Amino acid sequence: MKVIENFFAPDVFSVVSQEVMGTNVGWQALTGRAGNGDTKETSLQDYGFAAVYDIRASFLATYLEAAVVTEVNRQLGIRIKNFMRIRFGLQTYVGGSGISSPHTDHDAPHQTLLVYLNDADGDTIFYDMVYEPDSGEHPIEYARKRKEWLRVKETVTPKSNKAVLFDGMRYHSSSQPTKTQMRYVLNVNFTGV
Repeated sequence: MKVIENFFAPDVFSVVSQEVMGTNVGWQALTGRAGNGDTKETSLQDYGFAAVYDIRASFLATYLEAAVVTEVNRQLGIRIKNFMRIRFGLQTYVGGSGISSPHTDHDAPHQTLLVYLNDADGDTIFYDMVYEPDSGEHPIEYARKRKEWLRVKETVTPKSNKAVLFDGMRYHSSSQPTKTQMRYVLNVNFTGV
């Protein structure tokens, strides 16, 4: 896992954050872990909002694709081969604290890049458990059967323009903001070469 402060150039970050925090994003309600619809053992903390973009369907998605490709290559030396998903996440204050269920964003090997779009207190929690695709189990079942293996490895506090790159097979959770009203994050899943 790698944490990078000031991931985007200031002008790029300004465009992205203003677009997302403005009225141009069509937010959709999420149900279940990471919006996958699984509501077994779901708590209030497993709900939020997301905006998922077809990579080539909008100005913002195209702009983001170019900016992410540039910065991932420049700062991390990784060439992106394929975008699996570009998604914005929004969690709001719900009157108390809580942690979403541990999850992976996909069941196939990938990298995940999170870029926080505002200062917030809803940490991202990373666990020591990594999903094994060869297990034949869905990531949710895999984690459910191995709950005792889930130990917190690291936490990252959202800060404007801070990025975290990690193995997408690593289980992680978000936590609800309790001191700020909203927590915005750009979540990019990709494969690299």
